[in-house]
Amino acid sequence: DGGLYARLEALGARLEAALAGVPGMVFQRVGSVFWMCLGDPAQPVAKALRSPSQYPEGCAARYKALFHGLLARGLYLAPSGFEVGFLSAAHGEAEVDLLASAVRELAGKP
Repeated sequence: DGGLYARLEALGARLEAALAGVPGMVFQRVGSVFWMCLGDPAQPVAKALRSPSQYPEGCAARYKALFHGLLARGLYLAPSGFEVGFLSAAHGEAEVDLLASAVRELAGKP
């Protein structure tokens, strides 16, 4: 594989680190597969979410706004907050940094 899986793990970790501390965000990742939920910044979620019944109130509406904000910037994630995102061999540090910066901006954390 020429180190592809190690590179994908590093990209996933880079995205996770870049999004750490975004108010109200729950970010879960395994390798290059990730999922994020934007809860209420005033009521942070302290645990991993395992089912939609555990989602914070308003999470779906916040994800919808995030999705459309990212789309307006030319960044495409799955349109439903119940789906995961994937990093691939086509992505590099620049793409991960661009996504993280846009998510932080849209979530209200510079």
